Amino acid sequence: MKVLDFSWVAAAPLTTKILAYWGAEVVRLESVTRPCLLRGALGHRDDIPEQENAIAWHAVNSNKLSLAINLSKPEAKDVVLDLAKWADVVVESFTPGTLKLMGFGYEALKAVNPGIILLSSCVFGQTGPMKNFAGFGNLAAAIAGFYDITGWPDRGAAGPYMAYTDYTSPRFTTAALLAALDYRRRTGNGQYLDFSQAEAATHYLTPGILEYQTTGSMPTRTGNADPNMIPHSVYPCSGHDQWCAIVCENDDQWKSLCLEMRRQDLADLTLQERFEQVEAIDEIIANWTQIQSAGGLQIRLQRHGVAAHMVQDTGHCMNDPQLVHRDHFPWAPHPEARQVMIDGIPHRLSRSRGGFDWAGPTYGQHSMEVLEGILGYDGEQIAELAIAEVLE
Repeated sequence: MKVLDFSWVAAAPLTTKILAYWGAEVVRLESVTRPCLLRGALGHRDDIPEQENAIAWHAVNSNKLSLAINLSKPEAKDVVLDLAKWADVVVESFTPGTLKLMGFGYEALKAVNPGIILLSSCVFGQTGPMKNFAGFGNLAAAIAGFYDITGWPDRGAAGPYMAYTDYTSPRFTTAALLAALDYRRRTGNGQYLDFSQAEAATHYLTPGILEYQTTGSMPTRTGNADPNMIPHSVYPCSGHDQWCAIVCENDDQWKSLCLEMRRQDLADLTLQERFEQVEAIDEIIANWTQIQSAGGLQIRLQRHGVAAHMVQDTGHCMNDPQLVHRDHFPWAPHPEARQVMIDGIPHRLSRSRGGFDWAGPTYGQHSMEVLEGILGYDGEQIAELAIAEVLE
């Protein structure tokens, strides 16, 4: 698969990253004059704030080829259209209408490559009264309803961590692209995929939506509580900011927890009885856990069949024995930062190798490879592009 990637930040670039990890040749268009926000955000290795040293950039754009090009130059248009002829898929995540204004809308791309598949990813999609709403995944999550139901009932809305729909969207867009590729394989026809991040994210709110549709009851913030399980929370442990999540899915697990706490007097409480005194039960558990080590508590409770795990910080995650076993945080070579840590591929196929060969590229790291190797430009053509200030 060959992919021309106009996308930036995270939602759509994570889609092209998945494709790149599974063998797609992805050409990422970049501009020094308008760098991707990930080059300056979310931390830098060794706290050195340089654009080639951005941790998130490397994680989201590993295994992609970088072509640094100034799209404002008229001569750049031919380069992009030549790449469109080469590509199977084009991905973009601009505000609706921007790609068309640049001269690379679906009709223009289809004119040079009738089988092209174009994916546009934005907050609300390409049509409708809010199509021009520009924003990031945190705004899409707020509009979709995630913020109102995330947090504690006696506090303001907390919202899910980070730009939430940036990380839910790739699940949908990758599947949509694969479906479009299958359709083209069967029919020879490409197509245009119009993706709304906020709309797709509502699928993760299905229980609350169904509850409202059937009962008229509006979902509310419940903290860590669950309507079907008690206990279901996170409890303090010994040491600074140490916590353990504990869940009892049934009465047998509750009895096992009571045995471990040496509170057999509570073991016969039914689920309904536990619900009626949930605050008291949470207090009893918290008083017991606060003198326990989170890691030791996790091991003992799991041994008795109780779902429990310490709350891991970044350091814990990077040294988690299961993640280490699966090489989930590998080191990738980098020409300027020596090597950088990225997140590996979380799924394994028994007959196919997925993964990466390099971290997020430097500006224009592969420009000559793309121009000469993919497009077949000769030295004179490349020199003309350089003189016209197309190449950055």
